[in-house]
Amino acid sequence: MLECCDRQDRGADMLTGMPSETLFEKKKLRSNAQVTVAVSCFNYGREGTEALGSLLAQTEKTIDVVVVDDHSPDDSAEVLREWFRENGEADKFSNTHLVRHLQNQGLSYSRNTALSFVQTPYVFILDADNQLYPRALQVLREALENSGYAMAYSLIERFWVSVSSRTTQYGCQKSLATVTISMPWP
Repeated sequence: MLECCDRQDRGADMLTGMPSETLFEKKKLRSNAQVTVAVSCFNYGREGTEALGSLLAQTEKTIDVVVVDDHSPDDSAEVLREWFRENGEADKFSNTHLVRHLQNQGLSYSRNTALSFVQTPYVFILDADNQLYPRALQVLREALENSGYAMAYSLIERFWVSVSSRTTQYGCQKSLATVTISMPWP
């Protein structure tokens, strides 16, 4: 999670200049959200709904969400739009945006597009095929607020499935630390 710089109100594609379309949007006039989760997606619509579901379970009272579909050739954009139609009005979400690039631009452009929507003091970058533990955003935000540092990040927990002709193995590799705090910005 990063602490954001002071920002002026700006259009969605200011960082990238890439044409995009808005598929879903909810804006509140007064938002108490302190964290925006920026989600990038390419061909992970179904996994993206699981990532978004993990945001609904966050202990952080309200959050903003920006999802950018990078012109997935599958039905990812429609799957995500349907999820937002069903869940986007939840009280957990203060401001929500589902944006689709009109051409595939790659991960960095997707993230930059998402970042151009951020209006909160903090931002968390999440890929559509990842999920967060329920306390993740709250723990990271509190770490930043209490440390004076500009960045905090959680370590990942990796899951895998290995299939052979005889067996299927499931595995999990847990990280011992939950929050790592970086050096302060100059």
